[in-house]
Amino acid sequence: MVPSDVSPPFAHKESSGELVARIRAGDQRALEELFVELYAPLLTYLGNHFGAPDVAEDAIQAVFIEIWNRHSTFDPAVSVRAYCFAAARNHMHKLHRTTERAHHREAAATYSARAPMTPDRVLDDQELRVTLDAAIAALPERAREVFYLVREDGLTYAEAARVLGVSINTVKTQLARVSGVLRAVLGSTLSLLILSR
Repeated sequence: MVPSDVSPPFAHKESSGELVARIRAGDQRALEELFVELYAPLLTYLGNHFGAPDVAEDAIQAVFIEIWNRHSTFDPAVSVRAYCFAAARNHMHKLHRTTERAHHREAAATYSARAPMTPDRVLDDQELRVTLDAAIAALPERAREVFYLVREDGLTYAEAARVLGVSINTVKTQLARVSGVLRAVLGSTLSLLILSR
């Protein structure tokens, strides 16, 4: 659960490096600040990518417990944000490999049963989200991960590349593939709106 009495970190322009230094020094408040800052984006990312919000919460807590258990030596080689996303992602992969494959097959079957949208078709927000979710679920795993990290969670190409352990060019290539799929499914106008937000 997110502590309600902790103000968002970085509000006073503290760098992530300073926050990591405070955590390394044993400052539990710094860990709480980091938790509050990243909890919602991590939960959104894990929920979008893996489903199972209960398990996602457990994974996030496990990441922060791990950080605290080794706080005196905590020194991520990448940004602390990228480190937390990667650690949470890896934890969820360990827990959900089989479940994700079954979910992917189910989502792909749902998507293939839907008729493609035409530009003249007017959709309400909920129907658009269902169509978008189905199109994204039908993407290859790597392309889906890149989409969620960059477009949904706001990571830079470089941060997404570090989280996934790939090059920046791979991130760009995957986003180009996502763009092509979304254009085919949603039409060029709607896909541009989704990809540019």
